[in-house]
Amino acid sequence: MRARLCWLESEQNEGEMAFGLDTLGWAAAHLGMAQEAERLVLGMARSYVLPSMVTTHNIRDLLNVDIGGGFPALIAEMLVQSSRGWVALLPALPRRWRRDASPICTAAGRWSCPSSAGTATVSRRC
Repeated sequence: MRARLCWLESEQNEGEMAFGLDTLGWAAAHLGMAQEAERLVLGMARSYVLPSMVTTHNIRDLLNVDIGGGFPALIAEMLVQSSRGWVALLPALPRRWRRDASPICTAAGRWSCPSSAGTATVSRRC
């Protein structure tokens, strides 16, 4: 994963398609690799999201709807992960995001985790 990130951030990457970058980010988030997940988010935002918020298949070229869903899903995965019976809050929160983190997320099983001033509260809707 780290080798792939280094290549993506290098001058050798002249047109890598976005396919798989969100999945690589989800893997990083699930492994608790917050800094690597952040590097993917920043790289994807810089290279595959236009100022109009349209996402692209190749670097700044060709509309791509896959990353349009995968990009925000990666950010959500970094903030909250859940499955039936468990919820993990901020499992892959990068250091630079901690000061400004105010996630408002929902999770499987009707859980929600709004926070303010860095204090998370978890509740379950009935």
